[in-house]
Amino acid sequence: MPAQSFRSLAAGISRSPTTGIGANVGIWLLLYLACNLALTLHNKYLLNDFPYPWLLTALHALFAALGSWICAWQGVFEPAPLNHPTTPLLALFSVLYSANIAASNASLQLVSIATHQVIRAATPLFVIGFAWIGQFRFNAPRWESHRVANAETPAKQRAGCLGITSAKMKSLTPVILGVVFATYGDYSYTRAGLALTLLGTALAALKTMLASRVVQARTQTPYTPHGRTSNPVSPRPIYSGQIHARRSSIKRAVDQGYLSVDAPSGSNSLPVSAPPLHPLDVLLRLSPLACVQCLTMAFLTGETSRWLVDMKSTSPKWHALALNGAMAFLLNYVSFVTSRRAGPLSMTVAANVKQVLTILLALMVFNTSTPSATHLVGISLTLGGGLWYGYLEVKEKSEATAKELDEKALV
Repeated sequence: MPAQSFRSLAAGISRSPTTGIGANVGIWLLLYLACNLALTLHNKYLLNDFPYPWLLTALHALFAALGSWICAWQGVFEPAPLNHPTTPLLALFSVLYSANIAASNASLQLVSIATHQVIRAATPLFVIGFAWIGQFRFNAPRWESHRVANAETPAKQRAGCLGITSAKMKSLTPVILGVVFATYGDYSYTRAGLALTLLGTALAALKTMLASRVVQARTQTPYTPHGRTSNPVSPRPIYSGQIHARRSSIKRAVDQGYLSVDAPSGSNSLPVSAPPLHPLDVLLRLSPLACVQCLTMAFLTGETSRWLVDMKSTSPKWHALALNGAMAFLLNYVSFVTSRRAGPLSMTVAANVKQVLTILLALMVFNTSTPSATHLVGISLTLGGGLWYGYLEVKEKSEATAKELDEKALV
C-alpha cells in the first residue's frame, strides 16, 4: 500500500469523532476482541516450541516500537516533543505492564488454572472499586460543594467517573458468573498464590484504567512544545459567545486526539489544549521501556540462557515469531484506540468474553476434551452478558453522539 494511502487510512480511522469507523465503539470492540483472540491462540501455538513468556513479551514490545517508528518515518503521525507532560505517566504504565505479567506468571505456579481464571474474571469489579475510591478520595471536596447543584442531575450522569449505569451493572453478573462456570475445575490454591493472584488482578485493573487515562484524560501541567516560553499577557474580558466557541474547539480537539493537557486556569482564563498524542506515539514512547523491563526479567529468570542453549539444538521459527510480533503490534494499536472509545470497564468485559471464546475455540482447534454441560452454560452466560453489555455501551455512545450533534446544531 502506498505511503499516502496508508496515511489517509490512519487519519480517517483516528480523526473522525462522529462518523465512520472511528466513531463506532462497537466496531472497535469487535476489532479488539478479534485481535486479542487471534494473538492468544497464536501464543498458545507458539509457546509449545518457544516456552519463554518473558522473551515473547519483549518481542511484542519490540515490534510495537518498530511498527510505531516505521509509521512515524512514513509520516502516518508526527511524534510530539519529548517534554510532553504524559511521559511520566507512560513510564508508570510500563512498570504496571511488566509487574502484571510477573504477578500472573508467579501466581500460576501456586494456584490451579481454574482458580487463576475465576479470580481474573473479577477484574471488572476491581475497576469499579478503584474508580469508586478515586472518585470519593480525590473529588470529595468538590462533590460536597456541588451536592445541591447535582441534586437534579440525571442518574445516568451521576453513575460515577466510569459512567456505570444500573443496567450495565446487571449485565456484568452473567459475564463474571459465566467465566466461573466455563472454567469450573480443580480450585486448589495456597495462601501466597491467592494473594499473588489477587495482586495480579488488581494490577491488571490499574493497568487498564491507566491505559484509558493515557488515551483520554487531560493533565493540569502547562505544556510548552520545543522549549518555547509563554508570553504572559493581562487577562481580557471574555464574553459568553467566546467562552462557548472556545469550549467547542477544546471539545473537538479532545474528541479528535488522544492526549491533551490544560494550562492552569485562573479566574478569567480558559484551558489551552496541547497537541494531541497519537496512539502510535504512545506506543513509540511506551514500548522501548516495556521491552527493556521484559528483557531484564528474562535475564533474571534464566530464560535468556535457556534460549541460547536451545538455539544450538533447534532452529527458532523466525517467521512464526515475526508474525506473532506483527499481530501484537496491531493488537496494541487497536487496544489503545478501543480504550479511548469504550473505557476501561468495557475493556475488561471484552477480556472476559475473549477468555471464554478462547476456551471454546481451543476445544475445537486443539481437540483437548469434550466440554461438559457446566462449561457450555458458562460460555453461553458470558457471551450473552457480553452482548448485553456491548448493546448498552453502543446505545449510550450513540445517544451521547446524537445529543452532541443536536447541541451543535442549536449553536
